[in-house]
Amino acid sequence: MSIKKFFLINFFLGLATITVIISLFSLYKIDSANKEDFQQSIRQATRNINYMISNLNSINLIVSENQSMEYDDQLAPYLEGYRENYLAYSLITAAYETGTDFKALELLPEYFLEKRNTYRECVDILANHSRKINDLLEERNSQSERSTDAIITFILFLGIFIFFLVTILYMFFRSFSGNIENMVGHVKALVEGNEFKLQIKSHCTEERQILNKLDELEKKLMFQQQLLKSTDFGTLEDILPEMYPLLKKQLPIERLGVAFMDSSGNVVAETVVSDENNLLLTAGFSERIEQTTLGSISCTGDPRIINDIEYHFENVHKSSSTLMILEEGFKSSITVPICTENSLLGFLFISSRKKYAFDQNDAKIAKQFVNTIKSEIYNSYLLQEIVAKTAKTFADLVEKKDFETGNHLIRVASYSQFLAKELSKSNPAITPKLIREIYWFAPLHDIGKVGIPDSILLKPGKLTDDEFIIMKGHVNIGIQVLENMNNILKGRINLDLLGTALDIIAGHHEKWDGSGYPYGLKGEEISLAGRIVAIADVFDALMSERSYKKAFSFEDSIEIIKKGRGSHFCPTVTDLFLRHKDEMLAIRRKYDD
Repeated sequence: MSIKKFFLINFFLGLATITVIISLFSLYKIDSANKEDFQQSIRQATRNINYMISNLNSINLIVSENQSMEYDDQLAPYLEGYRENYLAYSLITAAYETGTDFKALELLPEYFLEKRNTYRECVDILANHSRKINDLLEERNSQSERSTDAIITFILFLGIFIFFLVTILYMFFRSFSGNIENMVGHVKALVEGNEFKLQIKSHCTEERQILNKLDELEKKLMFQQQLLKSTDFGTLEDILPEMYPLLKKQLPIERLGVAFMDSSGNVVAETVVSDENNLLLTAGFSERIEQTTLGSISCTGDPRIINDIEYHFENVHKSSSTLMILEEGFKSSITVPICTENSLLGFLFISSRKKYAFDQNDAKIAKQFVNTIKSEIYNSYLLQEIVAKTAKTFADLVEKKDFETGNHLIRVASYSQFLAKELSKSNPAITPKLIREIYWFAPLHDIGKVGIPDSILLKPGKLTDDEFIIMKGHVNIGIQVLENMNNILKGRINLDLLGTALDIIAGHHEKWDGSGYPYGLKGEEISLAGRIVAIADVFDALMSERSYKKAFSFEDSIEIIKKGRGSHFCPTVTDLFLRHKDEMLAIRRKYDD
C-alpha cells in the first residue's frame, strides 16, 4: 500500500469515526431532552389525576353532607375542575400508549353521582391510571438508561478505535522516518566510500520505490568507484580488457568493442573484448559511416538500443558490420557515442546474445561507463592525435624548406598505412592502434631536419662525407625532440604516447643488413614501424624530383626496391610492397604534386 492510500484510508476512517461520535452525542442529547420532556409530561399527568381525585373527594363530601338532591350549584365548580384536569390529562396521555379508557374517565363523576356507593371504585380507577403512567415513566426511564449506556459504550469503543488509528499512524511514521534516516545514512556512506549495512523492512510502496532507486544508485556508485579505481592502466588496449569484467557485472553482455572515426569518414574497429573466440568483426575492420546507421547517433542524444539486430538488419539497414555481428551470434546491442564537446570521436559497442537484453537503465550505465573512461580515451587517442597533428605542422615546415614537393608526407603516411593494414592480416602484433599511429606519425620521420643547416639541407649537389655526417644527425635531433615531448607528457599523464613516433624516426634510416644509421641495427632489431616507413620513404623519394636529382620512373623505382630486398629493406615488407605495387602507384597518383 502506498503512503497516500494509507493516509486516505486512515483519514476517512477517522473522519467517519468522529462523525459517528458526533451523531451519537447528538442522539444522546436529543434522547436526554426527550426524556426530560416525557418526565415533565408524566409528572403533569400525575398531578392532573391527583386533581381529579381531589375534585372527586370534594364531590363525595358534598354528596355525603347533603341528603337532599339540591346541590348542583355546589357541585358545578368541582365537576368543571374535574373536566379541566381530565382534558389536560387526556391531551398528555393521548401521545403515549397508556391504555387509558378516556370515555370511562370522562364520565366517572356522573357514574359516581348515579351510584353513590362507587366512590372507592372511582378513586381506585383513577389511582390505577396513575400507577399506569408511572409504570410507563419507569419503563421509559429504563429504556433511556439502556440507550444511554449503549451510546456511551459505543462512543468509548470509537474513542479506543481512534486511539488505535493514531497509534498505528505514529508507529508507521516512526518506522518510515527511521527508514528514511537509514537510507540517507546509506547514501552518505556510499558517497564517502564507507561501509554501511542497510537494514530496512519496507511497509509501503514508496519505501520499496526508494529502496529500488537506492539499490540502483548504489550499483551506479559502486560501479563508478570501481571504474575510477581501475582506469589508471594506460592505453585503451590496456583499459578495455580490465573494464570488461566490471561492466559484465552490471549488464548482460558478451562483447565489448570500441571503434574510432578516421579523417576519411571511416569507422575503424580499434579494440574488441569478448567471451567468444570466433569473432568476425575484429580490430582493424573499417566501414564508411554512411554505409551504416551510425550517422543517426548524435553526441547530444541518448545511446542507441537495438534489441533485435536481426529485425534491424532485415527491415532497417543492411551493413557488413551488422551482418558480421549477426553471424557471431549476437542479437541485441547498445551503441554509445564517444564525443569531445559536440565532436564525434567514435563509438562504444555493447552486445548480447539475447534479444531484448537491454533497457534504458542499461543505456544509462553504458553512458556512465563511456563518460568514466572518456578521459583515458582522450589520453590514448585524442591527445595522441593532437600531438601528431601538431608535430606534423612542424614537419610540413621542414618539408617546405627541404623539398619543393608538397604531398611527400601524406604519401609516405598513406603508403605506410596501407602496408601496415596488409601486414596485420597475417601478423596479429599489428593492432589497429599501431596502424593508426604509423599513419599519424609517419610524417614525422624527418622532423629532425629542422636542426640541419640550410647550406647542407638545400645543397643542390652531392654531399661531402662531413656534410653527410651532419645530415645523418637529423635522426638524433628528431629523436631528442620527440623524447623531450614524450617525457613531458609522461610526467603529466603517465602515458607513453609517442613510442611509435620514436620508432619511426629512429628506424627509417636503419637497414636490414645493419649498414644503416644512427644505431646500425640489423634485421628485426629494427622496429616494424621503422621498417615499413623506410620503404615508403625511399619509394616516394625515388619517384620525386629533388634539388640534387631527377625523379625516377615507377619501373626504375620498383627495380631499386627489389634490389634492396634483404639488404636495405625487410624481406617481408618488401614482398608485400611488391605484391601491391599497383596500389602504391595509385596512392602516388592520388596525392601527386
